[in-house]
Amino acid sequence: MTTSRILVGALALSVVALAALSDTRSGHAADVPRQLMTVGTPIPVPRAVGRFDSLTIDDKYRRLIAAHTSSNELLVVNLDSGEVERRVTVGPGRGVAVDVYDGKIFVGTDEGYISQLNRRWLVENQRIYTNAPVGAVAFDSKNNRLYAAHADGAEDWVILGKFDRLMQFPVQVPKGPQSMVYDPVTDKIYQNITSVSSVVVIDPNTNTVTATWPIAPATDPRGIAVDGKGRRLFSAGTNGKLAVLDLGTGQVTQTIDIPPRVDQIAYDPVANKIYCATGTGLLTVIGDTGDGFDRIGDVTIPRGAHTLALDPKTHSVWIAYGGDQDDYVVKLSPPPAASPSPSPVAVAQAQVSGNVTYVQRIALPATAVMHVEIDDVTLEDAPAVVISAVDIPVTHQVPIAFSLGYDPSKIDPKHHYALNARISTGSALLFLNKTRFPLFENGAPTTGLELRVDPVTP
Repeated sequence: MTTSRILVGALALSVVALAALSDTRSGHAADVPRQLMTVGTPIPVPRAVGRFDSLTIDDKYRRLIAAHTSSNELLVVNLDSGEVERRVTVGPGRGVAVDVYDGKIFVGTDEGYISQLNRRWLVENQRIYTNAPVGAVAFDSKNNRLYAAHADGAEDWVILGKFDRLMQFPVQVPKGPQSMVYDPVTDKIYQNITSVSSVVVIDPNTNTVTATWPIAPATDPRGIAVDGKGRRLFSAGTNGKLAVLDLGTGQVTQTIDIPPRVDQIAYDPVANKIYCATGTGLLTVIGDTGDGFDRIGDVTIPRGAHTLALDPKTHSVWIAYGGDQDDYVVKLSPPPAASPSPSPVAVAQAQVSGNVTYVQRIALPATAVMHVEIDDVTLEDAPAVVISAVDIPVTHQVPIAFSLGYDPSKIDPKHHYALNARISTGSALLFLNKTRFPLFENGAPTTGLELRVDPVTP
C-alpha cells in the first residue's frame, strides 16, 4: 500500500467512522448502524519505516508514549495539541511503563536492557541491563516496583523503582510471558502466557505465581486489561476470542468473538467499554448490554494498527501504524452521546481527580475514611475556606482514587487554592498531607493528580 493511499483512506475515515452494531450471540446484524468513534486526522511522524510495539498514556503530563521498535525511538505526542513533543533514542523498545512515584519512564528493549528516562524532561538517565530481551513491563504502584518479562524466557525481572536495581531473584513463570497489568484493588500482577494459553497471578508480596487461569477457548493471549472494582479480567487471544474472567475464582465467565490478531486492549471504567486493536483493519468495541459484555461494533482503521492506549480524561483511543514513508498516530474520539452524562447538578461543575497515596508499608483498617477537599488558602493567617469536599470509605489499600466537583465560578484567579487530604478512623487521624499541593495555578492539570500523605505521629 502506498503512502498516498494510506493518507487518503485515513483522511476519509476522519470525517465520520460508522460501525454496524452486531448481535454476536444471534449472529445477525442490527438494522441501524451507530457512530461509535470519530477518527481524527492522522499525525505524520517521519522516521524509519517499521512497527510500533506498544502505546501508553502519561495523564499527568498529557502525553501519548509510543515505543517504536524499528527506529530505536520513544515517540512522545501531546494528547491535547496533537503535536510531536519528543523523539528519544532508547533502543528497540517493547513495553513502556510509568513510575508515578519517582518520576520515571521505563522502556524494555530487545537488546537486553531497560531504558530509564526522566518522566518530566524525557531524558534517558541510565540503562538497567538484564542480558536478555525485555518484552512487556508493568509498574506496581503500591510496592514501587517494575515487573519486566523475559521475552524469550520463563521469568519476570523485578526492578526496585527508587533505586533502578534488579532484585536478586526473578519471578518464575511459564515460557512465553506476554502483556501484564497491575491491579491496585487486588494488589496483584496479571500476565498472559502464550505457551499454556493462560493468565498467571503474581503476588508482589512474595514474587511468586499463586494461580494459573486457563482462558480457553481463547488461545495465544496478547492483550490484557483489568477492572479491579468490577472484579473482572479481560484477556484477548489472537485466535479471535476475548475471555472475561472472574478475579475471585479465576473462571472464564464469558467469551466474546473479536477479530483475530488482537494485540493491545484497553478498558474504560467510566464508559464500561473494552477496545481491542487488531492489525486486520478493525478496532472492536465491547460494551455492557445489560446481560453481560458483547461486541457492539467495529471501527474501520488502517491495517496494521495493532496498538492502542486510552486517554482517561477524554475517553479517546489513540492508535499508531506504519506507512511506506512515514508513520502515523491517530486519535479516535467517542461521540458526545457516548460520553458519560453528568447529573443536572454536575453540569455546571468541573472536576479535580487523582490518587492519594503514601510510601510507608502500613495497612489501613477497614473502618478508615479518606477526606479530600479544595481549600482557598489566600489568607495565610486565617482558616482556609473549603470550596469542595468529599469523604470516601477506604475499601482497599493505597493508591486510592478520588474525584470531587467544584463550581468554576467560585474560583478567583487572584486567590490561591490547595488540595488537602487526610485519612482517619473514628476520631483518630492516621495520615495527612504536610506539604501544600497548589491548584489552579499556571494552567496546571486538575486530573491525574498524585497527592502524597504522611503518617501522623501520636
